[in-house]
Amino acid sequence: MEQLSNFRDMGGVQTIDGHVVKERLLFRCGALADATATDIATLQTMNIKTVIDYRDDVEAEKQPSPILPGVKMTRIPARKDTTDAMKRMSMEEVFSNQAVLEKITPDLFADFYAELPFDNEVYRVLLQQVAAKNVPLLHHCSAGKDRTGVGAALIYLLLGVSEEKIMEEYLLTNAYIEEHPPRWYVFAMNHLGDHPTLKALAGCDSLFLTRVFDTIKARYGTYEAYFLAEHQLNAAQISEIRHFYTK
Repeated sequence: MEQLSNFRDMGGVQTIDGHVVKERLLFRCGALADATATDIATLQTMNIKTVIDYRDDVEAEKQPSPILPGVKMTRIPARKDTTDAMKRMSMEEVFSNQAVLEKITPDLFADFYAELPFDNEVYRVLLQQVAAKNVPLLHHCSAGKDRTGVGAALIYLLLGVSEEKIMEEYLLTNAYIEEHPPRWYVFAMNHLGDHPTLKALAGCDSLFLTRVFDTIKARYGTYEAYFLAEHQLNAAQISEIRHFYTK
C-alpha cells in the first residue's frame, strides 16, 4: 500500500492445533482516509465485502472514509468514553496534547484496552460478520493498532490462535511505525518531540494486550465462556468458524 497505514493480511498465523489462518479473508489497517487512489484500487482487487470502522464521530468527521462501491461499511465507536482525558478527542489529538498525555499513563491505557471487549456493540458486529462469513473483511480505526489490535485479538482467539502468536502479530505494528511513520505519528512527534509517554503509547506494548487477555479470563474463566456470553457463539459454532477460516 502507498499510504494506507499499518495494512496487513491477518492470514498465515498458526493456531494452537497446528492449522493456519487462511489468507485474503481478514485484513486490518489504519484510517481509510489516508488511502491513495492506488490503494483504493488495490482494495477493490481484493473484493472486500465488509468494512468495520471503530472510530468515533469526531474522528470520522475529520477524516471521512472514501466510498467503496459494493462494500458494506459499518462504523460504530469502540471507545466507551470512560477515560476522562480521552473524551471527545481523536487519537491524533490525544497523542499531540501534552496536558492529556500527562494524565494518561501506560497502565491507564492498558485499562482502556481491557474494557473494550465487554458489552461493546462494534466487536459483537465484527464477530457476527466473521461468523456469517461476510468476507473478505477489513477492520480499522485511526492508527490501526489499539481498537483494531483488540479486534484482531478477538478474531484470532475465536480462530484458536494462542496468546503468544496473537502478541507476535500485534507487535508487528511497532516495526511498521518505525519503517513507515504514519501521519498521526509524525504529527504528534512534531508537536511534542521525544515525549516519554508519547513513545510508550504511540506504539504497541505487550502490557496493553496482556491486560485484555487477563481481564477476559478473570471475568469468564475461559475464552469459550467469553464468546458464549458476549457473542452468543457456542462450541459447535466456534468449531465451524475455525474450519472455514483455517487450513
